[in-house]
Amino acid sequence: MNTVPTFQRKSIQRDAILEVLASTKRHPDAIWVYEKVKQQIPNISLGTIYRNLSELSKNGMILELHAKDNVKNYDFTVSNHAHFVCSSCGSITDVSSTDNTVSTIDGNHIDYMSVMYYGVCKDCLKTAN
Repeated sequence: MNTVPTFQRKSIQRDAILEVLASTKRHPDAIWVYEKVKQQIPNISLGTIYRNLSELSKNGMILELHAKDNVKNYDFTVSNHAHFVCSSCGSITDVSSTDNTVSTIDGNHIDYMSVMYYGVCKDCLKTAN
């Protein structure tokens, strides 16, 4: 489970953002997070959402994904895992990869990996048929 580093001060806004991210399997963008947090904190600004998401990703508490079109998406799950991005509907899902536990490659130590698969998701394939 994600934990708050001791150097990071606690805030109601940050806690609400983490709660929203933890409550979904989606990999939402900042606007989606803003809409959900605004239901709890009506006076929160979009700028506050962006600043907190940036801080949380810098501190390793969430993942910042760059899937397509320069849109940043966020993931509460910070352990090594791969993602699938649908080129039709734009959804991002966690997927099983062949080996998410690699710790070295060609003699280099790996701290973190990011694998993105791109294609058409099964739901879009069903709709097309």
